Amino acid sequence: CPYACKFCTAKNFWGRRIRYRDAISVLDEMQELKERYGATVVVINDDNYLLNKAKVSEIMKGMVERKLNIKWYAGGGTAVRAFLDEGFLDLAVNSGYCCFNLAIESSSDETLKRVVKPVRVDEVRKLVKMIRSKYPQLWVCGYFIIGFPFELKQDILNTLEFSRELELDWCSYSVFKLFPNTELYDEYINQVNADQRLTTPDPSFETHYEYSSDILNVNGADWDKAWLFKIQYRYNLVVNFLENRNIRYGYLEQVLRDFQYVISISPRHAIAYRQAALVAGKLGYIGLAKEYEQREYDIMTVSNEFTEWYKQLKVPFSGQHSNNVEAA
Repeated sequence: CPYACKFCTAKNFWGRRIRYRDAISVLDEMQELKERYGATVVVINDDNYLLNKAKVSEIMKGMVERKLNIKWYAGGGTAVRAFLDEGFLDLAVNSGYCCFNLAIESSSDETLKRVVKPVRVDEVRKLVKMIRSKYPQLWVCGYFIIGFPFELKQDILNTLEFSRELELDWCSYSVFKLFPNTELYDEYINQVNADQRLTTPDPSFETHYEYSSDILNVNGADWDKAWLFKIQYRYNLVVNFLENRNIRYGYLEQVLRDFQYVISISPRHAIAYRQAALVAGKLGYIGLAKEYEQREYDIMTVSNEFTEWYKQLKVPFSGQHSNNVEAA
């Protein structure tokens, strides 16, 4: 990766240079995927696919000329600046681009500069507005990172509220993890050594790490890890489920697919069942709505994390079982 984001390890794994494939070979492979295997969607597994606009434009023009008529998108977080060129955006959509995974990260230009993320907040607003005005049918996801060690609680809340006001189709919230061999890791260790008032990391912090290990999570000046995990999940439930923009604007088939995807990977997600039942009912899928209401009811009859979230968020139960469930 040619970028220098201070929180990311990609450049240390893969280096800073990019090796490009020939555009013709990419087009030939897409065509083979379609004709031999019946592919209708192609995902480009390359974090920096859109970086070289001339190279990508050659491929996109080839897709149009060959009339491939397939949908495609770039996996991972897409750089916001790649699509600020309206002509490039139009070409991408005309070639079949269907899904925006925007690497937004923060609502603070100060934070973005500090972590060397090549994007600014006004650029995010401009791009989302452009996409919504020209291509309202396309799906737009925003990636956000909260809990940088130098952030205050208000900085985190500002980013979460920013995600809410952008009216994206989906918001992906990541809790910052302090990976060894990154600049932010070194800064944090140096700060701990210089200021004993900060919480000293686990003794194994510098010699051992697992991706899921708690030693990768840090506390802030006026917040701790417990608050951080709870607030990010609260906004996930509110923004993506309870206040989902596609319900408000009537894009019901899309939001039903989104909720069904969540159910497929998290089959005990009561709020996903609740919202899917509401949407299925609006679409006239009565049998499906009743099935989802029953699943919600089954989950909520036993005390679990969602019984607590329903209380905290004052969420009423969705359908025919509401009186029985509330009594239970």
